Amino acid sequence: WIPEVIPLLKQITVISARSTYEACFPTEITQWKRQAFLALQCQMDQHALTNLIAVGDSAFEMDAAQAMGDRFAKAVVKTVKLRPQPSPQELLAELGLVLKQLERIMEAGHPLQIQIDRLRKGPSS
Repeated sequence: WIPEVIPLLKQITVISARSTYEACFPTEITQWKRQAFLALQCQMDQHALTNLIAVGDSAFEMDAAQAMGDRFAKAVVKTVKLRPQPSPQELLAELGLVLKQLERIMEAGHPLQIQIDRLRKGPSS
């Protein structure tokens, strides 16, 4: 599946909170994430109704998304917290689950906090 993913990844702008903000906040991971999210937020229309969806594997991203949402006049913040350090198979299953539910997440007119703790395996064949 990797060859299929590479063209998609080339279309994505990657923002590294660590490489950008570690020098300013050497031991504060929360600040790295928060500053990266807020820098992105500055590029957006502050007065538009904003549907902000953050998907990540740590509380740092979830907190940064909330801080970013607080800066908009009207924002509906939705966070999806994945398991930390999943195996490649677990990550693929988590992302598949998020993809299946993404439309419902996007269309929800209220804040959401979703946490994926563990994926259950289906019945054995």
